[in-house]
Amino acid sequence: MDEDKSGKDNDEAPLISKSDYKDPSWDDYYKKSYKDLLNSPNDLWMVLFIKTVGFGGFSMILVSASIYLSEVQDFSDTTVGFLYGIAGILAAIYTVALSSIPDRFGIKVSMMISMGSGFIGFMMLIFITQKYIQLLILGTFVLVPLVLSPPAAKLAVKKYTSSDARSMGFSVYMMVFYGSIAISAIAVDIILTIGDEDQETFRILFIISAVCMGFAFFLALLLRELDYSYRGQEIVAVDKNEGSNWEHLRSILVLKSFWRLVLLCVTLSFIRSVYNHLNITLPLYMYRDIEDGAHFGYIIALHEVLMIIFIPILTMLIYVMNNYSLLVFGSFITAAAPLVLLFGASYLTVCIFVFFVSLGEAIHAPRIIDYTMEVATKGREGVFLAVAASPLALSFIFTGITAGPLLEEYCPEDGERECWKVWLFVSIIAFAATLVLLFCRKWLEQPYFESHPYMSCSKEAKEDRKSKETEQIE
Repeated sequence: MDEDKSGKDNDEAPLISKSDYKDPSWDDYYKKSYKDLLNSPNDLWMVLFIKTVGFGGFSMILVSASIYLSEVQDFSDTTVGFLYGIAGILAAIYTVALSSIPDRFGIKVSMMISMGSGFIGFMMLIFITQKYIQLLILGTFVLVPLVLSPPAAKLAVKKYTSSDARSMGFSVYMMVFYGSIAISAIAVDIILTIGDEDQETFRILFIISAVCMGFAFFLALLLRELDYSYRGQEIVAVDKNEGSNWEHLRSILVLKSFWRLVLLCVTLSFIRSVYNHLNITLPLYMYRDIEDGAHFGYIIALHEVLMIIFIPILTMLIYVMNNYSLLVFGSFITAAAPLVLLFGASYLTVCIFVFFVSLGEAIHAPRIIDYTMEVATKGREGVFLAVAASPLALSFIFTGITAGPLLEEYCPEDGERECWKVWLFVSIIAFAATLVLLFCRKWLEQPYFESHPYMSCSKEAKEDRKSKETEQIE
């Protein structure tokens, strides 16, 4: 018996006394998240690759649209801004209409619809040159991937990772997002430098985009439906009969957590507009205030490369500050970035501007996904993630409304220019939104515990006061 007991004791792991135990440091959690992420199913990496290829194709038009509409299709600055505003409105409508698809039909179907729609749209753009028909195609088929693929891919990260690796997974997703734009921006700059700014040159861009979207569509056919946190790599069924789309949405519209997220995202859209000015306003600004044919594509690529560098490093901040605090901190840096351009137009000031935009965005952009997953209802994550992606779409509206008139007033193609005023206005608006995040935190941040999730905030406050009074009496 003694020998058996001795042998058993030798097989057991040695116990650590309470006095010797130390809580894991943030560095330990950070390293563990990387290890857990590497053990994720292959489907996670497949989704990220689909996102790289597909969104890379879409980004061809994203980074060059203002040049195409202004220089090739000969629209005025105000009209170009107005068109971006319409694109933002359409994206908001599509968000409501398509947000339940990832929840109800799964990740595979969502990615197939997204990439298939983009492929059809770019194929049509190759052969159709009439500008108003092209606008119709851009506002229908081509716009769908911008709205549908982000929530589907983010939901895939959530389902294909363990809870410990999830934040790092969302950070890698953002790195893929910015990496695809970087590749597209460099490609666009090279093609526009070699060719002329005409319809034939842009047709080459449309062909590349169509090929990317088509390839991404066929890759989406290989995806599996998993819920790794609960079932491992066992394929799970997607419940397609869970009521209508309206019933799915109605079950969410009654939640206060949903409306808090909506208000937060509307506020963030004004800060996110700084990023959109990088794609919409900066190319025309560089053409007019630095030199004709300025290499805006390389500057946009610089932003994406900096994002890829900053995001994994700054992810460690999640172990120091909560997600809402990081949203505020990153927003302040983003809002201050345009002020650099008040000191003159040059490649140096533009690069410094891009550096600080990237720094701020690397702090807050991935964390809005983390924050959304904290407040999302189980089985309804797709709708919450679609709302979380809405700042990009909503900021198109604001950016479009302001960019055109500001350029025509202060940075016209011909005439006297005071282009620095454009960026002063952009910074003031972003700062105002950041102050709203800071001073309205009590109402915008989701509480850790909510006693009455379906009750109005005012009624909940009254009920809580009554409960406290009752407890005091007892």
